[in-house]
Amino acid sequence: MPIVIGISPFRTYLDLMDSSLIVLGELMPKLNAAQQQSVVDYASFLVHQSSCEIVDQRKAIPKLIERPAQETVVEAIDRLKESYFMLDLDVMLNDVAALMSKHILQGLEAAVVIDELQLCFQSYYRKAINHD
Repeated sequence: MPIVIGISPFRTYLDLMDSSLIVLGELMPKLNAAQQQSVVDYASFLVHQSSCEIVDQRKAIPKLIERPAQETVVEAIDRLKESYFMLDLDVMLNDVAALMSKHILQGLEAAVVIDELQLCFQSYYRKAINHD
């Protein structure tokens, strides 16, 4: 069986890591102590951001997305999920489903349901940040 010699993905990763360390090694001495600490802090932030750790709900701030003039209930739910990314939607499922049912089964206007959905998400967020 012939032996195939090539570049392993692991070796490529090591080469990239080595070149990044060389660049950092050249740049860091050119920065003052506060700037060096900022580089370390930013790298720590990136590691934390990419990890699978659960977001601390007390520290997470919603990224509120403006409500469009014309929006369906489903679009509103998607917008609110994105705005309140830190909330556990499984916990909210019954309330959100009940509001969706009011719209679909009982004919409650979309705008009214969306208003109630917004209040629902805000309420769960307040509960999350006040939970000690």
